[in-house]
Amino acid sequence: MKMLDEVIKAYEICTKEQPCSLCPYMESDANGKWACALCGDCTFDALYYLKEYREKKQEIADISIDYVVLKQWWAEQQENPPLTWDELKTMLGQPVWLVYDWNNIHYKGWILLDQLKGIFIIDAKDEWALSEANIDNWKAYRKEQK
Repeated sequence: MKMLDEVIKAYEICTKEQPCSLCPYMESDANGKWACALCGDCTFDALYYLKEYREKKQEIADISIDYVVLKQWWAEQQENPPLTWDELKTMLGQPVWLVYDWNNIHYKGWILLDQLKGIFIIDAKDEWALSEANIDNWKAYRKEQK
């Protein structure tokens, strides 16, 4: 089998009506006569490369889709907006990064959201009772704030 560039060259020679003597498929027969074998070997080689290209093209398309999804996921991971009260209520049983600043109490650290009691979310150690009413005094995040 010829290399891809040779197959391309052979087809270019045939389609541009150039002399067959330039064709990479020119071969001598048993009697020493030169003949172009384009009609056979070249077509099979071209078919082989076209099928290979089709497979690689699909792989590249799949990789491109994965890249876009990964890029979007990474961008979302870099964002860390404060959680809304409704988002916080869906995170019971999960840790959140809490920044609390009220009445000379300054806290930054992880808390584990344990349960929802009425209008309060209580952490696992029962040290923090967060409510929507005092949300100006605290912010909760999915990731640590530097």
